[in-house]
Amino acid sequence: SAPAHPAEPEQDTESAAERRQEMTPEEAVTRLDARFFGEGVDQTWSHEATQRAERLRTQLPQGARFLSMECRSSMCRLEMVHANLEAFQHFIRDGLINDATSWDGPFMAALKSPPGRPGEVEAVAYLARPGTDLAP
Repeated sequence: SAPAHPAEPEQDTESAAERRQEMTPEEAVTRLDARFFGEGVDQTWSHEATQRAERLRTQLPQGARFLSMECRSSMCRLEMVHANLEAFQHFIRDGLINDATSWDGPFMAALKSPPGRPGEVEAVAYLARPGTDLAP
């Protein structure tokens, strides 16, 4: 009779992938922040990326504003405030998803918790260099 097979190692990989899919937006932001703040600065790319990200400011809906913007070597990090959730979603849809010219690499945006003043929502967006994997 054949010996019993030990547990397949793929099961561990699957559960890790499942855990990754179940990651909350807060966990994703924490991981991307750690990655971002651990990066050095590519002077050439960060300068060009900052100019490009700065153009997104013109697409902010009324009442929205950037709190901070910084570009390093593989991504930029934007913190912004929007008047409400709908304004944030509108900016992401019209400013990033539907306008292919606004940013040429992958991006991820999430609401930061807890929201600031009543009504307003704070959000963070990571705009990555083309070819960068943004998986947290």
